[in-house]
Amino acid sequence: MLAKLRPRSAYDVMAAIACFGVLAGGTAYAANEWTGANIVDESLTGADVKGKAATSTVAAVNGSLTGNDISGQPANAALGQPFVNGTLSSYDIADNTLTGADVNEATLGKVPAATNADKLGGVAAKPVVHPVAAAAGDHDRCVETPPATGTFCSENFGEEGIFPWENLGGGWASAAYFKDAFGIVHIEGVIRAYGSLPARIFILPAGYRPAAGHIFIVTGRVAGFSDADESNGRVDVSSNGDVFMSVAPYHGMGSGDIAHLSLDGINFRAA
Repeated sequence: MLAKLRPRSAYDVMAAIACFGVLAGGTAYAANEWTGANIVDESLTGADVKGKAATSTVAAVNGSLTGNDISGQPANAALGQPFVNGTLSSYDIADNTLTGADVNEATLGKVPAATNADKLGGVAAKPVVHPVAAAAGDHDRCVETPPATGTFCSENFGEEGIFPWENLGGGWASAAYFKDAFGIVHIEGVIRAYGSLPARIFILPAGYRPAAGHIFIVTGRVAGFSDADESNGRVDVSSNGDVFMSVAPYHGMGSGDIAHLSLDGINFRAA
């Protein structure tokens, strides 16, 4: 009888062991058979995940969990894979543990409700500078109907011809205007003109005009004098947009063409 029970091979031994295990009330599991159903809910802790925190003497060991280990998946039309939202929420992240280094800045978009994210009061934080355009050679564009704005005016000297205001050039800043984020209009640049009579330089467009007139003391000189003879002149800015040289920068009793006139420092609040 005992001879008949003697196993004939190693396979008989393994089969017998499995049989006794089942008869004893146990359950046999094959490799890779464990699922979430085999784990008691809320029983796993951080100690059950590969990895450990650093101590004062031992470096940290990074865990093995990745995005693929968390419920959820991206959509993949080629594979017929739908998008599945993951289960992590703000409740799963300890307060004040994320830093800027954890955020990919390139993925951040503009906050929809932040109307002043790149503006202040609806005005671009970086102002747009408008150069004053060149005048016409045959007439004064500032007396057209309607008058041209943001363009140099010209003076009619009869038989001598039409002479416009123009940029000084030679590396000096060209005439321009802009409005900053606080609604302040700035005029800048260095210009010149034939003659030195009171004259309109250009007209500011609507939105860049003051509520009332302003007087500005500027610097410049007339032809026939050196830079050492620099003198003050006066430029007025009216509520209708006129930028007008009312007093030329004479030196003493001299007169002549405007060799240069600086518009730098003219600024006012737009109406």
